Amino acid sequence: MEKALGLVSQLSRPQQDAIAAQIVDLVEHQPDPASMRFQWLIEQKYIRGLNAAEVAEIEQLESEFQKQDEVFYRPILDRLVDANHS
Repeated sequence: MEKALGLVSQLSRPQQDAIAAQIVDLVEHQPDPASMRFQWLIEQKYIRGLNAAEVAEIEQLESEFQKQDEVFYRPILDRLVDANHS
């Protein structure tokens, strides 16, 4: 845990703020509307199938989540790789 905190403390302030915001969301258990919509669409996909508009919507949401994940996780993964090569 200390190693992870040390790595996070070396990240830029905006990256630290993004990590903190996600942790607060997890602790408070308040999913964002996009996550709730995505979950509902996934359920509908397996219950009744999706219409063309819903397929386009789920693809858009997936794309947005991937972009957010990249911004959040890339610096952490890069630091871990660098630390393992040191």
